[in-house]
Amino acid sequence: MRRTIWLVLALISLLGCYRSVAYGIPCDIYLYNTQPLVDQFGDKLDGTTLDAGLVQVIWTGLDGIINPFDDQYAPTGDDIILCDANGVQVGVSQVGAGYPVGFGDGYVSVAIQNIDCTNYCSGSIYLRIFNTSDPVNYEGEVFWIDSHPFTMQDIFSSPASSPEWGLGFYQFSFGDSFIIPEPATVLLLCGGALAVWFKKRRSC
Repeated sequence: MRRTIWLVLALISLLGCYRSVAYGIPCDIYLYNTQPLVDQFGDKLDGTTLDAGLVQVIWTGLDGIINPFDDQYAPTGDDIILCDANGVQVGVSQVGAGYPVGFGDGYVSVAIQNIDCTNYCSGSIYLRIFNTSDPVNYEGEVFWIDSHPFTMQDIFSSPASSPEWGLGFYQFSFGDSFIIPEPATVLLLCGGALAVWFKKRRSC
C-alpha cells in the first residue's frame, strides 16, 4: 500500500515538473546566494584564491534524502552530482566563480547548462560547500555546509525563470551561517573532551 502511494506521489511530481518545464528542451539553471557565507572563523568564505571552496550541486535521488559524503568527499547513497544531457558531470564549481576578483568572497553563482531537467523532477537538489577546493588533500581541518534542499519545480516557479525557454534562476539559502566540522573532526573533539573528563574524574 505504501509503495503504491509513493508511486502515485512520484507521478504527480513528474507531471507537475512537465508543466513547469518545456518537455524535451535542454534546460539551463542558475543558482546563487545573496547572503554571504562565512567560514568556521566567522569570515567570508574564500572566493578569490585557487583554494576557494569546492561547490557541489547534488540531486538527492528519488528518496529526497540528503546523504553524507564518503572519505573522498563524494556524495553517497543515491545522491549524485548533476550531469548534463550527455552524462557529463557539470554540478561542480568554486566559491566566487564568475565574480570579479575581490568581490566573490562568500558568494556562489553556479551556471548549470544543457541538462534534461525532467531527469531531476523527483527528489530534491542541494548545494554542498567545503572550505577548500580540494578536501581530500587539504592539510587543515575540512569544514562543510549543506544548503536547504529545493526542487526543480521551485526553480522554475521563481519569478525570474522562463520555463518556456528552459531558463531557471533560483536563490538558495543555508540553515546556518557557519561551516560544520566534518565527521572525523567532530569525533576527534568529542574524544578529547571525554579524555579530559575521565582524567578529571580520576584525579578527584
